[in-house]
Amino acid sequence: MNNKLNAIATFLRVVEAGSFSAAARQCGMKQSAVSQQIAALEEELGVVLLHRTTRAMALTEQGESYRRDMQLLLEAMHEAERRLQPTDRQWQGRVHVQLPSGPGAALFTASAGAAENAPRAASDPFP
Repeated sequence: MNNKLNAIATFLRVVEAGSFSAAARQCGMKQSAVSQQIAALEEELGVVLLHRTTRAMALTEQGESYRRDMQLLLEAMHEAERRLQPTDRQWQGRVHVQLPSGPGAALFTASAGAAENAPRAASDPFP
């Protein structure tokens, strides 16, 4: 699956860059490696994505459709991964504490100061 994602990303880079050689430079790859990835992707899909000549490259109708769909897919994947990452690496959530009255209340008051380090965390004392 990872190879296919790499090939899709390379395909999108080729389309964006407008040529295999420009995409290869941007990716830090050899042009032949870029060409091989695109050819393997086309073979796996069973369609021609790009019309190639020695001087030009153009998307086929299927290539344009695939480009649109894969661009949306990769953007959605990156957005999903971004949402998984903590925004500020701080604890967040609710903490429920149940302590006996008297010394427990003093302990709760003392520990409540720790909430300053985690402003997105809330605590509730239970008598």
